[in-house]
Amino acid sequence: MTLSRISVLCFVLAACQTGPQPKKASEAPPRPELGKAYACLPTCYAPETSPPPGCQGDVTCESRGSLGALALNVVSQRLTEATKASAAKDAKTCEAASRSILLGVRGYQRAAATSRSRGDFITKDGQRWTEAAATNALADLAAEAASLITVCGGSRETTATDELAFYVTGSSAAPEKNDAPSSERGIGFTLEGSSRVCPGTEPTFNALLELEGGVKRRASRAEVRWSVDVGAVDDGIYRAPLDAASLLGPSPTLRAQHDSGREASMKLQFDFRCPRLVNASGQSGVRGAVGEPATETPPTSLNIEKPKSMKHARELYAKHFGQPGKPGGAGGPAGEVHVYVAAVTGAQAPLALVRVVSENGTVVHVVDPAGPALVVDASGGKGGAGGDGGEGARGQSGEDASVTTRRSYGHTGGFGGPGGDGARGGQGGAGGRVTVHYDKKHPELQTVVKVLNDGGAGGEGGAAGPGGAGGLGGFGSMGIDGFRRRSGLDGDDGTRGPAGHAGRKGPDGPRGPRPSFIAEDASRMFAAEVGKGVVLR
Repeated sequence: MTLSRISVLCFVLAACQTGPQPKKASEAPPRPELGKAYACLPTCYAPETSPPPGCQGDVTCESRGSLGALALNVVSQRLTEATKASAAKDAKTCEAASRSILLGVRGYQRAAATSRSRGDFITKDGQRWTEAAATNALADLAAEAASLITVCGGSRETTATDELAFYVTGSSAAPEKNDAPSSERGIGFTLEGSSRVCPGTEPTFNALLELEGGVKRRASRAEVRWSVDVGAVDDGIYRAPLDAASLLGPSPTLRAQHDSGREASMKLQFDFRCPRLVNASGQSGVRGAVGEPATETPPTSLNIEKPKSMKHARELYAKHFGQPGKPGGAGGPAGEVHVYVAAVTGAQAPLALVRVVSENGTVVHVVDPAGPALVVDASGGKGGAGGDGGEGARGQSGEDASVTTRRSYGHTGGFGGPGGDGARGGQGGAGGRVTVHYDKKHPELQTVVKVLNDGGAGGEGGAAGPGGAGGLGGFGSMGIDGFRRRSGLDGDDGTRGPAGHAGRKGPDGPRGPRPSFIAEDASRMFAAEVGKGVVLR
């Protein structure tokens, strides 16, 4: 659960006073709402040479001696500042405040790991927060800050020196340092993960710390700093580059540095034989709306109202019967799709460069001709599902039995009204018109791509609307010892009304024409890539 803005404002505006003695406290669950804490300290700490913009030394409440409370107070206040700055397009303030949040959370993680205190604290309303609860809440705040700093144009990367300096400088309860036990001292540092990377995927790598005695454990995110010379890496998640020149260049090297100073690296290799698919298909149709349920009980032969016009008849029908669903929307066509293929020279074997241009955008792939073909899906969009029928009305309740000196049954409830019909699914979209432009020097490259341009599937029909429940049976009566009482001799409930009819599946869309192939000059097709260093064969 992310921390509410109301809770953040409570922290900022809370009066500085000593709270009452806590009641019998219960442990707060992970990600609880922030409460008001005990003591008050300035919450504006500048790890940089000059204070961040907007830092005025405001005061907010903090629990004495608690690392977690200080971090929560500082970080929550800076998140409010960063959010407002982002909305006001103030990139400088947004970046500085977001960076302070990342430093505060990461510094807290380091400080808490080496502190001898438990880190629990008591709020002014008597709640006890554990170290785990504070850590979970701070993780939510850090995630929001990481998103903000990206929008503001800043970097998520921080150093161990800045993180510890931020926290230790700002805290009145600086953590006590102690040496890690010998069993936790790392004697080795390695990386875990596959060295072969399929472009377009985001594989995760972990750092393993080898301890004395041969035991290995995964290092936490706060302990490791990642870097890579081609592409990008964030907390061990690697993202391959999108441009062809980088993909065809030297293989990337992934590096990790542990807090202990130990370093490890892994040579990565792009796997251009992995199966891949380019989505050039049409948009799916929207689902039809559900039919309106009946609003009044079904009429009987005694109270049926005769319609005075067709409009009046439709109004009566809408009141007493479940309405049909609305038809599903049609799937969108795939449109024009152009595929360009050329032979290129890369760090590995001879490769093919493929660019796909469709209404969904432009994507570039490097493909090994000896591996699976690149699938270009130019199928029509699937039709939207039909809306479900509306529910029928509940039947009228049966009349109660008259109170007599003998046993008497209540009347049976009325029939439930019929449900509405499900609607027809939408028609599938038309398959796209695909043109493959291949390098005239290498006609064999026509098989590097596989085109799919079937018509989109028709949408499923809407489900039948359920019939309305039968009316409740009336109450019975029975005379006992001269007293008239209501008893369990009630009438039976009425029969549920019939369900509507299920909607029909929508028709499939038409298949696109057979792909056409055109031989062209590769240097013209890929002039932009050649200008960035791509070498054609």
